[in-house]
Amino acid sequence: QPSYLTFESKSGTTIRIDQIKANPEQYGMFVPCHTTLLPTYREISRDVLSFDGNRCVKFHMKDELPLDAVRHCIALALTYHQRKKLRC
Repeated sequence: QPSYLTFESKSGTTIRIDQIKANPEQYGMFVPCHTTLLPTYREISRDVLSFDGNRCVKFHMKDELPLDAVRHCIALALTYHQRKKLRC
């Protein structure tokens, strides 16, 4: 599984990309379940993205990727801890 994280320690959280085992025609962008990322993603992109549980944004192989929404989700993940510190 490809995993992505920033070079700067404790600035963001890991993003993983993998096939959804229950459905080979789908893949997902996974974030840690203990974060508030999926509720945030649901709030800002529920009309554009599909979700599975509390850690996966899922996509279908045949569908066009909603780039703007995915970019925004990735940016939120890669700045998660940095933004969390600012709220304190």
